[in-house]
Amino acid sequence: MASHYDLVQKGSDAYKGLRSLVQILNSSNEETQEHAASVSADLFSIRQDICDSLETGDVKPLIKLAKTSSSIDAAETAVSALTKVKRLLLPTKLSGSTNDGKKIAKTDDFT
Repeated sequence: MASHYDLVQKGSDAYKGLRSLVQILNSSNEETQEHAASVSADLFSIRQDICDSLETGDVKPLIKLAKTSSSIDAAETAVSALTKVKRLLLPTKLSGSTNDGKKIAKTDDFT
């Protein structure tokens, strides 16, 4: 497992891997996006320190997928990932409910 330092150290394999995941979320193929969102949700569940290291731009593809996906499964997967990083996005606007990801996805602040 990569250390937190490796995840934020530009040029490290862990950093490159995380950046690659963000790039895949920007794929034009919605099925690919859904799989990447699922990996993101799992990863964010296991490694909260990754969520703490994310920049707002890293989650924009998840927000876009949650807002614009024609697939309910893809949108729900993106929302699941977003609920893990809510602290980064809107810490003062969220109540801590299970609908936080939906609130994040509906905001125009990050589109």
